[in-house]
Amino acid sequence: MSDVKEVLGNYSGDITKTIEEELAKITPDNLAEASVLANTLQKINPQNNKLDDIRLKLVILPSKNILFRIATPKDLHLPENFAQLALDFNENTIYGIPFDIIPKENTDYDLMIRIMILEKKISPERVESITFEEKNGENVAKVTDKTMSKTVSINGKIEFIDVKKETVLITTPFDIGTNFIHQYAEISGSKEACSEKTLELLTSLPIDFPSNEALLKDVARKLNNIIKSHYQKK
Repeated sequence: MSDVKEVLGNYSGDITKTIEEELAKITPDNLAEASVLANTLQKINPQNNKLDDIRLKLVILPSKNILFRIATPKDLHLPENFAQLALDFNENTIYGIPFDIIPKENTDYDLMIRIMILEKKISPERVESITFEEKNGENVAKVTDKTMSKTVSINGKIEFIDVKKETVLITTPFDIGTNFIHQYAEISGSKEACSEKTLELLTSLPIDFPSNEALLKDVARKLNNIIKSHYQKK
């Protein structure tokens, strides 16, 4: 059984290498051959860690012009510049293929990458307290550790759409959140009784919770970083 796995592993590696070589030369024949090999790889090794990237390249590389859009439903009440933050790119190519965020006149788009925001979640503002006693010799202090927390997240999907055929080629779900956490401490009694950790927390003061809008903007920046790191990697 181990011999069979080794043979399949080697074969899978050979196919992956051949696909990458075919995708390095963007011609209709090379892309067609890479697609056939990708289907074979899917059958013999569906867990191959390069398969998702291969599928993505097979969708993107045949394209001439790509339109990148984001759908932010009004009833979700996202910040006005949410889309701008999420689609803030230093370069306008994906695997070397140009894309636009705002449609250009007289440009024939064959692929659309559409980010669909489906849900927004905002947790209540929480302050959790833990009270305990610390001693150092005769010195005693009653310590209350307090943790402020709040979480905001969005989920949705990224769709790769064949514009001419009006069909969805790839759908990738996402769930992105940001967490606000702030800790501080209050004591009654002697500071001499306090541990180093408690003394450090005493230097921190309670602050205002960040607004929903501020946290949602942070989520937009995280979404932007995920898009850039995954779809613009070399």
